[in-house]
Amino acid sequence: MKKLNYNQAIIKIYRVLPTGRKYELLKLGVMTIIVSILEVISIGSVVPFIGLISGNVQASTLSALNKIYSYFPLLTDLNVKTLVTCIFMLAIIISGASRTFLLHYTTKISFMAGADIGFKLFKNFLTKGYLKNLNDDSGDIVNTVIKKTDIAIKSAILPILTLASSSIIVVSILLLMIYINLFLTCVLFSVLLLAYASVGMKNKKRILENSRIISENSQGVINIIKNGYYGIREIILNNDYKYHLERYFSTDSKLRKADAENYYLSLSPRYIIETIGVIVIVASAYFSETEGAIALIGVFAMSAQRLIPYVQHVYTSIIKLLNSKYSLIDVARVISEGGGVIYESNEAYIDFDYIELKNVNFAYPNTNVNIIENFSYKFKRNSIVGIIGRSGVGKSTMIDLIAGLYAPTNGKILVDGVDIHLNLVKWYNSISYLSQKFYLLDDTIRNNIVLERNDYDMKRLIESTKIAEIYNDIIQFEGGFDFRIGENGVRLSGGQRQRIGIARAIYNKSTILILDEFTSALDSTTENVLIENMLKKIDNITVFIVGHRSATLDICNILVDLTKGVVIERKKF
Repeated sequence: MKKLNYNQAIIKIYRVLPTGRKYELLKLGVMTIIVSILEVISIGSVVPFIGLISGNVQASTLSALNKIYSYFPLLTDLNVKTLVTCIFMLAIIISGASRTFLLHYTTKISFMAGADIGFKLFKNFLTKGYLKNLNDDSGDIVNTVIKKTDIAIKSAILPILTLASSSIIVVSILLLMIYINLFLTCVLFSVLLLAYASVGMKNKKRILENSRIISENSQGVINIIKNGYYGIREIILNNDYKYHLERYFSTDSKLRKADAENYYLSLSPRYIIETIGVIVIVASAYFSETEGAIALIGVFAMSAQRLIPYVQHVYTSIIKLLNSKYSLIDVARVISEGGGVIYESNEAYIDFDYIELKNVNFAYPNTNVNIIENFSYKFKRNSIVGIIGRSGVGKSTMIDLIAGLYAPTNGKILVDGVDIHLNLVKWYNSISYLSQKFYLLDDTIRNNIVLERNDYDMKRLIESTKIAEIYNDIIQFEGGFDFRIGENGVRLSGGQRQRIGIARAIYNKSTILILDEFTSALDSTTENVLIENMLKKIDNITVFIVGHRSATLDICNILVDLTKGVVIERKKF
């Protein structure tokens, strides 16, 4: 894939946003223009106010006040001072309220755009295909979807919107200042521009380097935490705490140090530049020979008080954009990889005569060795198929091919003569798949079986758990079916976890059941009872089993021995 640059990454992310979000961005632009106008009015209103206080009321001010009195006779009881003060305060209040609303709307759009991006990333991950996902690191996926998306929100989307809105307001304030005093405006703005440009150029290289450190080490921290979680048993027994803690501290410290330095570099210029700005205004007004020096100081002091924070917003936004460069490119890269399409369909293979593997070969990408080679067999409906062989011979690969997770390198997998890959959704809807590593939700037993369907059938739920030999355990738990099992079923035993998974498969009423070492955590007695229950109480089901125990294989009427490359048909099942 062609490497993206920063501008391409921003464009790629913008295109992901839904039409409604882009419309909200347009509204934000209109709101920013309105707020900039209100800022100019609030700053402009200080001229008559200071003139009145200083006793130097301009003729234009008196003329404007007379017009107000003529249009609003009820205000004639108010003296000039009261009226001007009320107008000034009203302008300030409206301006402050509009800025607050603009901040709220900008933040809301930024974070909702982040939600759009995070959803797109997670969707790409789920739908890009099983084989492609095998090559991905889980820590990288979590880091990109959560951490780097968060960086994209706070250090890219929000700064871009802030940069745009602040720039518009800065230009509006400058135009007003130019109208009032061109020379002083040029002096003040030149000082600000020179100061920020000098600081920015000086810090740019360091900020980009910190951006790279943040991008790399954020993934490293997640990987270390993940390794600690999954390896907790070995860490405790081998007393490896020191090694893992030192790795975490070293990696996280680099991340925090880089983040802290960029945060400081983004904010530090403001206090220096505010001081310089005030000095420039006072000095210019001091040497001014005009009669309105006091009003000039007031106007420019207020203009600077509004202008400098917005200029700082522009500067900070640019720093944040540089800070997010590598993370933003990573997010855009994952978006560019694309994913599959989710089809909403309940269509499934209910009645079929056979499933046929026809001259099937399969080799993993970037290898020249076939794991499955020239395999052909036609499995009749309601068969119970055992797949056996030594470790590494391709048993799970065969199961994944039958499930449609892999496409054969050569050959076809057919249902009544139709290639399953022509309508994978229909095929997936026909399958319940169970392996020793199946997933469980951090939720209730009920939701783990029915997967949060609102229209679930309680009678069917109970029957499924009885067939799976888990019902008696469930009614002993506090809350029964509403008992929360913890992350990946941590509050259950290994056998209980597997039986919950089996109950889920049974509840789905699939016509094809694929079991990959599904009884590994069950004792022989429970396994025998479970298999007997499934055979007696489940009709119209074709079963594919990978297993080693004789109790499991004895029920099979077909054995596929991948080590010997033979298919054994048996009458006993």
